[in-house]
Amino acid sequence: MIFNYDLMTWITFFTGAFICCFGSYISGKLLLNKKIKLESWFSYFMLVILSILTVFNSLIFENIIVIFGTILILFLIFKIILKENLIDSFLYSIVVYILILISEVTVSLIMVVFDSLFKINLYNDFIKSIFINIVILFISCFYANLIKDRIRIIVSKINKYSVLSILVLGIITIFIMLSSMYNLYLNNWLFDYKFILNMVIFIGCVTLLLNILTQYLKNREIEDRYILLQDYLKTSAELIEKYSSTVHRYKNNLIAIKGYIKTSNLEAEHYIDNLLENYNNKKYNWIKKINYIEIKAIRYLIYYKLSKAENSNLKIMVDVSNNVKEYDSNSISNKQSNTLLDILGEYFDNAIYASNESKEKELNFVMYEENQQLIIVLANTFVGNINLALISKNGYTTKGKDHGFGLYDVEKSIRDNTWLNCKYEIIDNYFTVTLKLDLKKND
Repeated sequence: MIFNYDLMTWITFFTGAFICCFGSYISGKLLLNKKIKLESWFSYFMLVILSILTVFNSLIFENIIVIFGTILILFLIFKIILKENLIDSFLYSIVVYILILISEVTVSLIMVVFDSLFKINLYNDFIKSIFINIVILFISCFYANLIKDRIRIIVSKINKYSVLSILVLGIITIFIMLSSMYNLYLNNWLFDYKFILNMVIFIGCVTLLLNILTQYLKNREIEDRYILLQDYLKTSAELIEKYSSTVHRYKNNLIAIKGYIKTSNLEAEHYIDNLLENYNNKKYNWIKKINYIEIKAIRYLIYYKLSKAENSNLKIMVDVSNNVKEYDSNSISNKQSNTLLDILGEYFDNAIYASNESKEKELNFVMYEENQQLIIVLANTFVGNINLALISKNGYTTKGKDHGFGLYDVEKSIRDNTWLNCKYEIIDNYFTVTLKLDLKKND
């Protein structure tokens, strides 16, 4: 193929490709429920590069290779510009590609109707290309905004089978690599623009394949770590429950003994009354309320963190609504569970640390369902001042240098997960964290 186009044709090609890439970028933000705002210059530089690749992908390749090339370009938009993980980038790139196809069909039908009814005659190919691509942009964005909630639910469900998703992505990547090599073979390995473009695609696919393998190994490591953590937390919870049950039985025994003592034995009565009063204030009175939480991994973590707070002699208040039973382990994926464990763990560690430093030493935990959302509230007393405007900035911590997951990383994780929402407040000398979870109720 000889690219003997004039300058105006090249400008037309590039403009159409840039509008397409920019529209895919906006559609991606809508699907991810991210704010449509001005990004860094790097983002626009990458859109220019990807637009150039889109032009050559359309001119050089044919049939199914063009489709894979387009999906790969969309994948790079999600991975490099929107900074999504491998699996989400792969899934959303397919969704956006389908939206573009549907939008193109819609525009084609509109153009046929308008041409027949109004005999529209655009001035030249450049204006016509811009007009059509802008209309496709708006329609694809409209479709993306219309189905974004449903798509996020579907992606979340697919993420439960991340191994299968990684396998499919790996197979497609290998297919593109083999196709590139086959194209070079058909071209007799001649060093020209086709050779350069195919080698760029091949090297890019090798890099992607290495990232896929790294992501798979990382996922396995994280899953193994959280399985061990959940087993540990489960064991801790069972020990706490056993201890609480033993205390309850011992208390009942004391009441029974007291019933047998004659009223004249005042010293024995007084002694047993003291024991009963002591056990009325005994640890782990909150355990029955925590048992309302049906999401096991979260329940075990809260068992562990509250028992840790109890052992630090903090004053604990727990209020878990009965309606949280409407959410169970099927309401949350493994990926969501791991993310939530990290976030809750950091919030609890910060709250326990701040409570211990304060004079009042109080920690409150509340959990309930409201407006189809699961609400988690953690409030603690603290000493000194907390700047709510800086609390989520990089380097800010409530525990001093080199401690924990970090509120900055927590905020970044929350921004990257659209099913999570968080708010920080100072209410009646309590630092309060309110975490809202968009999860599916159990059937």
